[in-house]
Amino acid sequence: MSRLWDTWKHWIAIPWVRWAVLPVLLLVLVFLVELLGFHAKQLSLPEEQRGKVPVTVEQVRREALTDQERGYTMTETDKQTAAALPAEQNIYRIRVSQGYTNKLALEMKHPNRESGLAVYTIKYHRADGMEGEGFSELDGRCMLEIGEDYTKIGERVDTILVMTDADIEVTGAALDNSVSLNGHRMLWMYAAALTAYLLMAGRHIIGRRLEVGFLIIGLAAGLVWVTAMPANTDLTWDDGIHFGNANALSYGTNKVEYSEAEYLLSQFAFREQWLDTTEDQAAYAQIIDELAEDTSEQTEYYTWELSDIGYATQSLGLWTGRALGLPLHSQIMLGRLGNMLLYVGICYAAIKVAAQFKAVMATIALLPTAMSMACSFAYDPTVIAFSLLGCSLFIAEMSRPDKRMDWKRGALMLAAFCIASFPKAVYIPMILLLLFLPKTKFADRRAHISFKVGVGLIFIIMMSSFVVPVFFVKGGGDMRGGADVNTAEQLSFVLHNPTAYAKVLTKNVAATSYDYLIGGTRTYLPYLATRLASSAPTTLLPLLNLLSLGLVFYVFFTDKHKEKGTKELKGSTKWWMLVAVGGIVVLIWTALYLSFTAVGSSTIAGVQGRYYIPLFLLAAAILSPRHIKNETNPVRYNGLVLGLNALILFGCIWVYLIASFWL
Repeated sequence: MSRLWDTWKHWIAIPWVRWAVLPVLLLVLVFLVELLGFHAKQLSLPEEQRGKVPVTVEQVRREALTDQERGYTMTETDKQTAAALPAEQNIYRIRVSQGYTNKLALEMKHPNRESGLAVYTIKYHRADGMEGEGFSELDGRCMLEIGEDYTKIGERVDTILVMTDADIEVTGAALDNSVSLNGHRMLWMYAAALTAYLLMAGRHIIGRRLEVGFLIIGLAAGLVWVTAMPANTDLTWDDGIHFGNANALSYGTNKVEYSEAEYLLSQFAFREQWLDTTEDQAAYAQIIDELAEDTSEQTEYYTWELSDIGYATQSLGLWTGRALGLPLHSQIMLGRLGNMLLYVGICYAAIKVAAQFKAVMATIALLPTAMSMACSFAYDPTVIAFSLLGCSLFIAEMSRPDKRMDWKRGALMLAAFCIASFPKAVYIPMILLLLFLPKTKFADRRAHISFKVGVGLIFIIMMSSFVVPVFFVKGGGDMRGGADVNTAEQLSFVLHNPTAYAKVLTKNVAATSYDYLIGGTRTYLPYLATRLASSAPTTLLPLLNLLSLGLVFYVFFTDKHKEKGTKELKGSTKWWMLVAVGGIVVLIWTALYLSFTAVGSSTIAGVQGRYYIPLFLLAAAILSPRHIKNETNPVRYNGLVLGLNALILFGCIWVYLIASFWL
């Protein structure tokens, strides 16, 4: 045994074996797991039962069903009464004689329309179930534009019932036992396995440079997330609106002539299309690709704004896909990929330049809530990433008060805070942190004063662009908040009742602090949660959420590893950071009170926990206790933190995406 171990250590010590051969062997292993693990039952079937086999569909009335099929007993009188009335539903029975049913394919149509959604129910009886066992039930949705819908059964069944609305007709059915490799599932398995392997094989490098481990997880999980997201909208917060803006910018002109598909996606027109199989997703992609060819009547005039900087890489991705002649669903994927690469790249830079709190930053950046936005259309990832970069540089400078600041780092710090504030102006107060850099950071008194005057002027200009227009608004506001939203009247209410508003603000911040800080910022994915497949392992979600909560608190209080020559932050620095955080919180709530809340309301609408994520690094620096010492080997500590982050992230991807959209 010891000889085998020595041989193994000899081979893996060879660089080309460690970094080339073993990753290829992992790929082979994933292929075998997919083929023999997920398709074992199809492979065990006779040749004639593999593939897509048509079956006979028998339309029946409810009173003609057996009591077991119906789920309750009907007397002869009840049956006669029901037979005399029009059927409330169309019911179809399928008799199954083969050994296993992987998927059921149903063809449907509506007599008067060719678009929209047909909602139906499948009930099936397991052939190998216990005696007296009832029917299991699944819900299905068929896009009439496609006309065919697949449902994952994955059981040995003898009877299938399909129940539709009275105006929906099932015109055909087939049992599909094709041995078709699932590319998305294989990519998830390979990315997860490769991430685990690289974290282990490169543990000594990661022990010295945690940002390398973050980059491995961020790129691997981000790539899987981007490719597993359907080519649809309403999957994250306001992604249809963000897609519309990024797409308009990608044309590079104020007059935008876009396709019907682009318009429909920006209007969330396909939000009800919850497609859960690879076949359905492929058919849906073909539909939107065909709609993307029609640009006859879709024209819009778009005015560029400074806040659109948050869409830069998303627009670049969309433009690249269009320039390469790729179909729309591939353009969408490239747009999301651009967002993810920017986010991971800037967060990597933030961790790399950090003097301390590297594990905290990696954990914040890898929160599933943040990653879900980074892998979709949104400008929040730009805010989060550049906030981390700016705060990382600021904390590093304040941790080395006697070391002179390089002017390039000062400029980068200022640029990072500005870019973070362009998409969402409520984060502008972060810039004020630069006013508290000590004079020892500058070459002389003139440089010190010049820098702070420049920072002050930039703050005033940016704040003016945010605050001044509010005083000249007549009416206005976000209509998503309701018909009673009126920014001008709300501002008048606040100015005339400052004490009353202060009470409203304090009450709302306090009442939501637990939900927003603890519950709504880590594994909170509400839009994807509404699309979870019935077969998705949702029991994992509470465990992943609890693990994420424990990890956040763990790193907040134990991340004590510092670069050489770094000191603890002074109490005065933490107080100023707290003032900045408090100012931003007030601006967040006030902005939504003015633009999203009914006039005079005691409840502020529109605020979400994700708005706090850019503040987490400052909060961690403020809360970091001086008396806790962490003498854990950095190799073990970084490995534990990154390993748990990877586990949580890949777990969420599996439940929310792979097991819900790509069955």
